[in-house]
Amino acid sequence: MSQGRSGLVREEKLIFEVSKPGRQGYSLPELDLPSKSLEKLLPVSSVRDDIAGFPEVSEVEVVRHF
Repeated sequence: MSQGRSGLVREEKLIFEVSKPGRQGYSLPELDLPSKSLEKLLPVSSVRDDIAGFPEVSEVEVVRHF
C-alpha cells in the first residue's frame, strides 16, 4: 500500500533562496504626468526607498509563497 503525501512540501526553498537580483513582481506603465505634477500629488519626502534584503521574486512566486 502506498502512502499519500500530506500536501506539505518539506523540501521547498525559502522565498529568499528563490530570489534573483533584478526580478520584479510587477511592472507599471510610464506616467504621463510631468515630474512637478507628481511632487504635488506625492511629496518626495513620502516616497520610500527600496527595502534592503527584500527578496526579488516574480508575482507568481509571491502568490505561490503565500
